[in-house]
Amino acid sequence: MSQSGPEPQLEVSRKGNPVGIHPLGAISGLIASGQLEWTDDCWTEGMESWAKLSDLKDRIDAAGPGAQAQAGSSNTPLFIGIGVSVLIVAGAAAYFVLAGDDEPNTGSAGQTTATPQPAAGNTPGSAASRKALSDVQQQISGLIASSFVEKRSDDQVSVVYSHRYYENIGNRIPLRVLVDASGQSHLVTFYAGRTWIFHDQLRFEFDNQALETSVIPAHKAYREVDEKNTVTEVCHFLSDDDKMLVGKLAQAGATPLKMRMLGRRPTQITLSFETKQAIREAHLLSELLAKRSKLVGELPVIP
Repeated sequence: MSQSGPEPQLEVSRKGNPVGIHPLGAISGLIASGQLEWTDDCWTEGMESWAKLSDLKDRIDAAGPGAQAQAGSSNTPLFIGIGVSVLIVAGAAAYFVLAGDDEPNTGSAGQTTATPQPAAGNTPGSAASRKALSDVQQQISGLIASSFVEKRSDDQVSVVYSHRYYENIGNRIPLRVLVDASGQSHLVTFYAGRTWIFHDQLRFEFDNQALETSVIPAHKAYREVDEKNTVTEVCHFLSDDDKMLVGKLAQAGATPLKMRMLGRRPTQITLSFETKQAIREAHLLSELLAKRSKLVGELPVIP
């Protein structure tokens, strides 16, 4: 008796975030315990693109412990059923071969039967879209694993990606770019010092051009002073024009990039190479996430 190959290992992801690699036979138990959901995405070697766990439900159920035990106790009826099915199929095939020697294949009304059309979702265009989606997802997973930290809101609903460089340096980084799961990015300033700036706008200078953010209302800027008289100011620049600035800053390259925090006491800072690299990678992640959303929207709906 030939031995079956190794059990498939499913790479599982939820909303673009990896949640582990699990053997096929363990999936049903993990879903029953609430650790996984049928709506989670999955991929394993040999699959052309990512799919939902629900798309593999038959394979998952068949690989579960209960299904394997039941299969072991019912081999005889299964073999009988297979033998009967083979005889029926062979007889039908012989009939149609003999009947088709002189006449075309016709329907019940005597008309030529139409060539079966591929089901929706299985067209070449769909396969190409799923392949493109799989490639983009792999790029996203690799970039997040190497350079970003996932941060969730208090309600555990929204997700924001923050560059690992900010985690290592702390409050010495005056400018940051945060990216949400849909691909939207925005600029954030984080200032900590001994004097108030009261900044509410940013001005960037590079390649002989000057770019400015919108002015945010005072009540939307976070400002506080602690018991050690350390001043903290945090501003989020969320307008559509401000989001477009991220892409322009990512193109600065080796050009010196100067940022002025405008307020009562304007302060100018030349951004470091590492900060500019973090901006470029954040912009790349933003584009990949937006591309993934677009590809998902273009996939045909399977009835």
